[in-house]
Amino acid sequence: VHGEDALRGALAATAAMFGGELTGLDDATLEDIFGEMPSSRLPRAVLSEGRLLLDVLVECGFFASKGEGRKMIQNGGLYLNNVRAEPDTRLGEGSLASSAIAVVRKGKKNYHLLRFG
Repeated sequence: VHGEDALRGALAATAAMFGGELTGLDDATLEDIFGEMPSSRLPRAVLSEGRLLLDVLVECGFFASKGEGRKMIQNGGLYLNNVRAEPDTRLGEGSLASSAIAVVRKGKKNYHLLRFG
């Protein structure tokens, strides 16, 4: 009904929701997919500071403490843009799934958007 581009977008959105590839999606598409999820707005400067993902997520309230976050990472349950995060994962321009958004997930269903700008 809406053409090939709409079909490709719908397929990419479905894959993204179930752990698929997020690269190549634009801000608007990510907002459509994850817009209802909790989010935090951060200054773009955070990306150039190379801060630890864990520190930022504690400050945003995604984790109650660093201990909780470390435990989640050690158990392999934290993802940045659907890629498993490591204890030393740092935020940078390459951490973005689109031009201004990074998608964080803990476990299977708990998403959080980090909006930079």
